[in-house]
Amino acid sequence: MAERKKQRNRKRKEQRIFLGVLLGVLLAGSCVLMILAALKKGPVRGDASKADPAASEKSVPAEGDGGLLERVASSDDVKRGEGTDTGNEEDEATEPEEQGAVTLLFAGDILFDPNYATGAELANRGGSVESVFSKDLLDLMRGTDYCIVNNEFPYSERGTATEGKAFTFRAKPSSVSYLTEMGVDGVSLANNHAYDYGEDALLDTMAALEKEGIAFAGAGHDLSEASRPIVIELGGQKIAVFCATQIERLDTPDTRGAADGVPGVFRCWNPEQLLRVVAEAKGTYDRVIVFIHWGTESEEAPDWAQKDQAESIANAGADVIIGAHPHVLQGVTYAGENDDTPVIYSLGNFYFSSKTLDTALCEVTLTLGETPQIRMIPAIQGSCRTSLAAGAEKSRILSKITGLSEGAYLDENGLMIRTDS
Repeated sequence: MAERKKQRNRKRKEQRIFLGVLLGVLLAGSCVLMILAALKKGPVRGDASKADPAASEKSVPAEGDGGLLERVASSDDVKRGEGTDTGNEEDEATEPEEQGAVTLLFAGDILFDPNYATGAELANRGGSVESVFSKDLLDLMRGTDYCIVNNEFPYSERGTATEGKAFTFRAKPSSVSYLTEMGVDGVSLANNHAYDYGEDALLDTMAALEKEGIAFAGAGHDLSEASRPIVIELGGQKIAVFCATQIERLDTPDTRGAADGVPGVFRCWNPEQLLRVVAEAKGTYDRVIVFIHWGTESEEAPDWAQKDQAESIANAGADVIIGAHPHVLQGVTYAGENDDTPVIYSLGNFYFSSKTLDTALCEVTLTLGETPQIRMIPAIQGSCRTSLAAGAEKSRILSKITGLSEGAYLDENGLMIRTDS
């Protein structure tokens, strides 16, 4: 699977190089045409020598014609839902991929803001992800088929901090490269900090992620886009990962929800839209996963809203539900009418603060015709560094998650198992 991911990243790089060369050729061609046109017109004098403003304007695609709402797929085999079609079927064509198990890896909250401990430490160490993540953890993230984290801040130098909000985060757009170096393929923007610096910063964030080739879900230029999933096509499977947020639980939240013609995040405090898109996706995709921002900060027990929505989302058709936001680990369970949808209530922080905290990554292995296999992989965040846990610490964290769980437990390898099996 590591080789498959290397090939995908190599294709991303080749596509960026090709687009750069193509842009250079087009610009050179435009200059030649302008020179030829000027020579054909002959000498000009006085004010007539000023360039025609219409001729000097940059070519900007219209929104309805290959513009802001359309995206080029970040790789040949990983695309974001609707709107990723480039219009060139030949370019999109790929050889059929061999069927097999696909492994997805989910991690919790990350923060690269240089005004806070984790971002400052990363910057002080020259932007080296190897200095703040253990080698075995990076090997895991880089080697998995597809890795998704909760991106808890915007990438922008524009906008104004939300007035009255206790904590507002942002990082420079160039910081997005850390994700690639970590082995991250996609992020959730469905959280209560993606809109900390307003609309401009959110738009910059989406642009920065697209430029880097990182897929995202949970935010968009409008509700239709914000409610689209990350679409993963690997191992002969088509997998949808929806990202949504309950937080803040208010009718008028600081973090603006996307609407018709209004950029924002995909909110699900009222879950109607989330339940609708999950149900619709069930008939289109082999697997449907929901990565949701919910829960109460610093509480190890899931609250009533988590439990309530877990049942509703499972009954709508989700195969797996994974949560973040509480900044601490919570338990695991099964939900739905048949109690067959794994629910991981909270992954805790991943790289978010200097505080020493237990965390875990959730590994989801999907094989056609089989139930999803869930494995929790313990790690520890501390002193602005995150490392995989081993030995007694690994066992302690697995036991802790089991102690917080209902209807399920984790074995010595972290595999999630029903208590009645």
